[in-house]
Amino acid sequence: MDEESIKGLAIAVSMISLWAISLIFLLSVALAQVPIFWIGGAVVLQTFLYTGLFITAHDAMHGVVYPKDPIINNFVGTVSLLVYGLFYYK
Repeated sequence: MDEESIKGLAIAVSMISLWAISLIFLLSVALAQVPIFWIGGAVVLQTFLYTGLFITAHDAMHGVVYPKDPIINNFVGTVSLLVYGLFYYK
């Protein structure tokens, strides 16, 4: 694998991982015990990560996440759209 091929895949995996980690963490927080500005920051973070999921799925549809293997592209796109909004990837 050359560096350019792995770059898109690494970004996609990072985006999906960050989304999952932040969602698990944020769902475990007791909202009554955190300052309101913290909640606003969490909303901004999740908005950024959901946008990243959409962009990752879009890039996978165009075959640029991992250009050397369409199966990996389709898998990344499928996972991205499923966690984004339970959308079907085709």
